[in-house]
Amino acid sequence: PYALALQAFSHWPIFPKSKFADAKATRNPYSVYRLDHEASDIVGSGPFRLKEFARNSFYLIERNPYYHVVDKAGTQLPYLNEVLFQEVPDEETELALLQKRKSDLMNLLPLSRLDELETDTDTNHIALIDLGQELDREVIVFNQIFVMMKDSGPIPPFTDQRKLKWFRDRRFRQAISHAINRQRICDQIYPGRAEPARGFVSVADKRWVNTNVDCSSYDIFISRRYLEDMSMTNRNTDGILKDTNGVRVEFTLTVPYGNDKRIRTAELIAEDLGKIGIQVSIRKIDMDQLTQDLHFNHGYEAAIFNYSGPGPLPYVSSFQKQYTGFLYGGVPTPVWATQLDELMQSQLKICDPVTQKANWDKAQEVLAEHLPMIYTVSRHIFGGASTRVQNLRPAMAQQHHLSWNLEELYLVPTKSDNKPDPRQASTIPNGQPSLKPKQFAQALAEQ
Repeated sequence: PYALALQAFSHWPIFPKSKFADAKATRNPYSVYRLDHEASDIVGSGPFRLKEFARNSFYLIERNPYYHVVDKAGTQLPYLNEVLFQEVPDEETELALLQKRKSDLMNLLPLSRLDELETDTDTNHIALIDLGQELDREVIVFNQIFVMMKDSGPIPPFTDQRKLKWFRDRRFRQAISHAINRQRICDQIYPGRAEPARGFVSVADKRWVNTNVDCSSYDIFISRRYLEDMSMTNRNTDGILKDTNGVRVEFTLTVPYGNDKRIRTAELIAEDLGKIGIQVSIRKIDMDQLTQDLHFNHGYEAAIFNYSGPGPLPYVSSFQKQYTGFLYGGVPTPVWATQLDELMQSQLKICDPVTQKANWDKAQEVLAEHLPMIYTVSRHIFGGASTRVQNLRPAMAQQHHLSWNLEELYLVPTKSDNKPDPRQASTIPNGQPSLKPKQFAQALAEQ
């Protein structure tokens, strides 16, 4: 079986036969729900149903009176009759609505604005909600691209031949990793908002993380042993290591413009590596150019960036060929990379979760041993909500981290609010209920 397809099927909705029978017979399913149709034509079984919408502007949902779920007190959910979602062009516009009290909730706040939101007295009506460690990872990668053709021999490498030899050596990557003081990065750049990254899978992903893997060790003595094993020594006491050919051990670390915290992270890493005799220069370029360098012309020696790929866990068909050739896409392929590919490709045929977990644990061990990516820190991400929003149950694993349980949320009136009306909804991008459960039930009973 194709396991990824089976997982996808589990998320498919059940369509009402009364609406789709004719469309199915004519193989024209898109004729059922069209933009020019009435909102009341759309059938749903969830806590809300569509009441009104305007393309690229808003959609208004109303309480589904036939929803079957009740709370512990026996009150039917949801607590609100209407919720309005506004379409906004970007996260800055969404944040502005939250700051101006025209919105009550934002599922994901821009990390670059957290300091401002914490200190700005005009935004003390916003609660910053720590959602935990992000699922993405910030990584350093070295350019290991090398191609050996069967007939014509080697193609000129994309980076210096002498440095390429270092970059493709597992001991060099391990030495770099052990020399990075991740806790210092957390303390100085993300105080209280980050932790040393342990590996490829975030600890927030409790289902798939291998808790026995930890790549966050800071130990310059281990780092120096790896480098000495490669015969990299300070041969003329100038503080810079040299390899066996007398070449200075130095490289350029590329970082994208526009992210001051990542630039500062690169600078701290350069300081750490300087302590063990490796000289690092910082190169700042546009993110689009970095993407080109990583995926196409490989015009870099090392780079630091946020890595989101390569697909949903545990179904990652290949770390090398399909998604991450920029990490270790040499020809011939390293033995460990082939092993990693095989582990990932096998996941596509396995439906047993125990076997899937065992394979993923092994894959994380291979990644930790060979470090095609060197992990820096794992940042915490934050959502924002008006202080009047109650019954939030933040969930990192949910796409809508704060509003996933919308039918359970309610608002407590504040001094600036008028008397709440149980038949009205807040006009906000992510939609919130307007009353406490008991207040809502009582108000309905009175009408």
